Amino acid sequence: MSSGTEDRNYGMIAHGLVVLNGASAFMGSLGSLGWAAAVASVVLYFVWKSRSPFVVRHAKQAAGVQVFLFLLSVVLFPFTMLFTVGAAASGSLGGVVALVFLVSLFNLAVGVATIVCGVMGLMRAQKGEEYTYPVVGALVDRIDV
Repeated sequence: MSSGTEDRNYGMIAHGLVVLNGASAFMGSLGSLGWAAAVASVVLYFVWKSRSPFVVRHAKQAAGVQVFLFLLSVVLFPFTMLFTVGAAASGSLGGVVALVFLVSLFNLAVGVATIVCGVMGLMRAQKGEEYTYPVVGALVDRIDV
């Protein structure tokens, strides 16, 4: 897959948006930037879909991993709330603190992994190479959108 400078730049932007999404876990009130980054990746995919297979491949991977992270948060949030409320209702302050600590630790790990994978994708796009995200990348490749 050949890529010109413009294609490589847009591929880097796609992965840079993944880095922004991962960094949003540490931004507190600016955490909504992660949502904006995910939307921007999807828009980048659809805008470049008919122009450049290189940009489309990178944007699809970036958008796919961000959609996966969104779905993961949607699935895990109710369980976290259920267990937190259950621990609080049973009067276990230690259980609430431990649960909040574990969830925060998980969010930290996912945020760091997202940043690291996004930077790896960014560097591969800069070199004009393909990049497939671990865990969800192969699934994203099989989805025909």
